[in-house]
Amino acid sequence: MLHGANGLVAAYGCSGEFTMLASRLATLHARERERFRAVGHHARQTTESRDWRHVAGELEARLSIT
Repeated sequence: MLHGANGLVAAYGCSGEFTMLASRLATLHARERERFRAVGHHARQTTESRDWRHVAGELEARLSIT
């Protein structure tokens, strides 16, 4: 995921940042509809391009499992 391009990314365990980003997303929806739609479109493209094999491969690489 690319922050601002196909979603918003909060640091793991940081509920304050998550809440702030959720608020930012709501504001984006209200004030910048085209940008909101573009982020949603890119998020969908990203999600549809990944299958479970791809996800498992990324997880294995991050965990250094071979």
